[in-house]
Amino acid sequence: MNVLFVTGPSPATMFWAPPLATALRNAGHTVVLATTEETTPIAQQMAIPFVPVCDRPLEALLSTDRNGVELPWPVTVEEQIEFHGAWMARLAAASYAKLRELADHWRPDVVVGGSQSYAAGLLAARLGVPHVRHTWDALEIPEANPYADVELAPELGELGLDALPHPDLVLDVTPPSISPAPHAPGTVHARWIGTNLARPIDPWMLARGSRPRICVTAGTRVAASESQEFLIGLARDLGDLDADLVVAAPEDVAPAVREALPELRVGWMPLEVLVPNCDLIVHHGGGSTAMNAMAAGTPQLVLSEWPLYKPLWQRLADHGSAIVLSGAEEHATERVAKACDQLLGDRTFAERASAMADEIAGLPGPVDHVRRIDGLVGR
Repeated sequence: MNVLFVTGPSPATMFWAPPLATALRNAGHTVVLATTEETTPIAQQMAIPFVPVCDRPLEALLSTDRNGVELPWPVTVEEQIEFHGAWMARLAAASYAKLRELADHWRPDVVVGGSQSYAAGLLAARLGVPHVRHTWDALEIPEANPYADVELAPELGELGLDALPHPDLVLDVTPPSISPAPHAPGTVHARWIGTNLARPIDPWMLARGSRPRICVTAGTRVAASESQEFLIGLARDLGDLDADLVVAAPEDVAPAVREALPELRVGWMPLEVLVPNCDLIVHHGGGSTAMNAMAAGTPQLVLSEWPLYKPLWQRLADHGSAIVLSGAEEHATERVAKACDQLLGDRTFAERASAMADEIAGLPGPVDHVRRIDGLVGR
C-alpha cells in the first residue's frame, strides 16, 4: 500500500506524522511525506522519504492572498475563523500542482493529512482514494472548513465539487473528556504521541529537581521578537516564586532571552522529554504544547491570546487540570503569579492532570490505526 502524508507549514503541524508513518512502514507499506520548502530541515530529521510541494513561506501564506496582495489581520472571532480556513486553503492551492505531479509518478492508495491539511482531501478527491485526517492537536476548528471551500472554489470546480468531501476516517487526538460533541462521522479517538527534532538533551531534563519546576514556553511562534518579549516578561513575572524556572525557546529566540535572564536555563528543550518532569507549564495557548502537557499529566496555565480557541481552553479549565487567563488577565503580573501559586499549591490540579494522562495512554495507538487504514483501502 502506498501512503502519502500531507503535513503543514510549521513544526507543530508536522510532528503528528512520524508515529503513524513509522507504524505503516513497519507493517510493510510505502510512505512518502509531502511538506513545504521552508520545513525541509524538519522533514530531514523524520527519517521518512519526503517531497517539498510548496515554495510559499508561512509568513506569506498568513499575510497575503494567492496573488501576493496583503490581507488585513483578523480581529473578531468570525474573522479569525475565516482567516484560519482561508490561509490553510491557500497552502493547499499552492501545493496542489506538485502533489498532482507526485501522484502522476507514484500513485498513493490513501492520503493522510493533518487537521486543516486541505490539500490532502483535495488530492484524495481527485484520485478517488480514501482520505484520512489525523488531527495534530486539540485545536480543531471545523467552522473554518466552509471558508476553505470558498478559497478552493477553482480547484473544487475542476472536480465538479462545491465543497471538500468529509474524510473517510478521522483520527482525533483530543482527549474524550474535553472533546466537543457530537463527533464527526468516522471519528476515532487516537493516542497523542509527542515527537520532536532529534537533538542532544541535557540529563537534568529527565528527572525532577529538589524544587517545583515550572516550564515557560511560547512554542514556535512566527515572529522571534514577539516570542522574546513574551518569554522575558513572563519569566520576570514569575521570578519571585520558590521554583526552578526553565524557559523552552527556539534557537532563534533563546540568545536574547538568555541575555536578559542569565540566571535561568534557557534554550531548545523537547517538551515531550521535559514536561513530564515539571510541576507546571505556563504557555501561550499552543496546541502541541498543551497536548504534551496533557499526555504528561502536568497542570497548565494557559495565557490564551485568540478568542477563536476559547471553547477548548474552557473545556480544559472545566476539567480541572488547568487555569486559563485571557484578555487583560494574561498581562497582569499579579494574576499570573497567583494562578501559578494556585496550580502548585492545590493538589487537585495535579490529580486531574494525571487522570487525563491515564485517559490518553489508554487510547488506540498507531498500530491500531494501521489496521483501520488497511481496511479503508481494502474495502
